[in-house]
Amino acid sequence: MILSLMLATLAQVAPATPPAPPPAGRMMDLRVADTNGDGVVTRPEALARADALFARMDSDRNGTISADERKAAMADGGSPQGGRRGGMGDGDLTAARMREMAGRRFDRIDANGDGRLDAAELSAAPTGPRGDRRRDGGNR
Repeated sequence: MILSLMLATLAQVAPATPPAPPPAGRMMDLRVADTNGDGVVTRPEALARADALFARMDSDRNGTISADERKAAMADGGSPQGGRRGGMGDGDLTAARMREMAGRRFDRIDANGDGRLDAAELSAAPTGPRGDRRRDGGNR
């Protein structure tokens, strides 16, 4: 009887709630791409994050992110790979282009080339909207 009561109680315990998503201003922080919580971001996780950002930003669901949609994303906390130096200029951004840019960014941050961003690489990664570093090593 006691055992069945304990099992019934355990079955009713709610699973741990996942951590709250980061503030919108951390859109380029690759740590949020760590979907399995192992402290490492793989290339597929980073590309999935780019896909999720694209879906979030493509408010009219036409398959491209316009300048107006980029501005709206910036007002909501930052725009990935926006602006002239971000590689997309003033034109519309497609999902394929966003994945390409995310892949290049991942490759730049993956210092040892193992396809995984560990804690040291993630800590060194810039988290600004452009996702790049100044020549002096600081974040933009």
